[in-house]
Amino acid sequence: MTYELKALLEFKSIQNYLNGSIGSKKSKISENLTLEQKLKEVNTSQYLRGIALFFDYSKTFRAPNDIIAYFEKNRASTESMNLLKKEVQSFISWLKTQNYSDSTIVSYQAQVRGFLKHNDIRFTFKNYKPKTEKKSEQRKIGFFYEEQKSFAIRVKEFINDMDLRVLVEIAHSTGLGFKEIADLTFGTLRRIIDTENEYGILNADREKTSIEFMNYIRPDLKPTIKGYLVLNSDKNDNDKIFGETDKAYSSLSRKFNTVYDKCIEAYFPKLLDIKTKKDNLKRLFTIHTYRSVFISAGTKLRIPEAHINIMVAHTQKEINAESYLSISEDLLNDYILIENELFGNKSNKSEDQLKKEFLEDLFNLMTNSGKRKALFRKYEEDKTIDVDYEIKMAMFLETFKNNIVKEVEEKVMSKVMENVKERISKIPLKELLSSL
Repeated sequence: MTYELKALLEFKSIQNYLNGSIGSKKSKISENLTLEQKLKEVNTSQYLRGIALFFDYSKTFRAPNDIIAYFEKNRASTESMNLLKKEVQSFISWLKTQNYSDSTIVSYQAQVRGFLKHNDIRFTFKNYKPKTEKKSEQRKIGFFYEEQKSFAIRVKEFINDMDLRVLVEIAHSTGLGFKEIADLTFGTLRRIIDTENEYGILNADREKTSIEFMNYIRPDLKPTIKGYLVLNSDKNDNDKIFGETDKAYSSLSRKFNTVYDKCIEAYFPKLLDIKTKKDNLKRLFTIHTYRSVFISAGTKLRIPEAHINIMVAHTQKEINAESYLSISEDLLNDYILIENELFGNKSNKSEDQLKKEFLEDLFNLMTNSGKRKALFRKYEEDKTIDVDYEIKMAMFLETFKNNIVKEVEEKVMSKVMENVKERISKIPLKELLSSL
């Protein structure tokens, strides 16, 4: 039996859990509101879906009251508490067999633990940490920041769906998670496009933690958003850009997995060997990885941690929301540094300056034959690697050099043959025949 989420609301133990968890995560919801009023302000499924599944899975506990009664009766028994503990831990294993994503499993485990905690049922056990497994695989295959940064751009070549395109572009540009992006409305996007500011401002709060964030939409992204608004011109300002969040997450995640597969086949074939225990393809880059790439870019550039936290809606110890205006200029400057790191430097240099710098780089590679040959050999030995600026230049120089050498050889041989022909023509036929 799978519980309907509304049916769970009838249990006092569930009400205790919701009152506590909503109060801590949604500080802006007044304590004076009733539970029903609070629930209208939040996405109830993010608090209850995992609990409903737990009772669907468990053979020992079929309803919230079963756990409360069991705990009250057996709290003094270590053996009985171990049984309860084992039931919760086994729930994680069961979720994995049902093909739920790692992030969903973490969320559902947190809901069950929250339910237990807010009903004074406390015991310790390890959290499910898929990130550790994922990072271990990434280390094993050498899929680090630079490779992830390259993947973040490459995978876009295979995206045709417009919703997924907008999601990925905003995630890539801001480091915001799916929920924060999915909570944006068409009215927010329209205001960003209509503003005269070069960089559109995103200022909202993260529902999961009530942390306010401030971020930007880069100028290069505005044409994509404009096109998206044209396709959705019938939507109201209050409509969320992807519609119902849970359905959108499921649909867009599946679509992203498809383009992931195409991308690794084309550019990162070594990732084809990374499999799950069921021998399915294990994906080392998800929509959420864009968040990690954005944060890593900021860390690499030594952007103040407080500024990164404000941009991606992490807890901000040093700066509160009221301080945004006083640091907005510094925050935008730091954002532009991250933008340049992720998408390539934008420069106001003149064309003459750019040509001069290009020629200097070219000259340095021409005179450093060891480095040039090493870069060229790197590509020749592994044509699946990402071809960056220096490798392209080395390929150009080596190809140019090889073509020149070949051309010189051909001209020299041509001259030699002309000389041979001329000499042969002067030898008497009788003498020439006798020499053969």
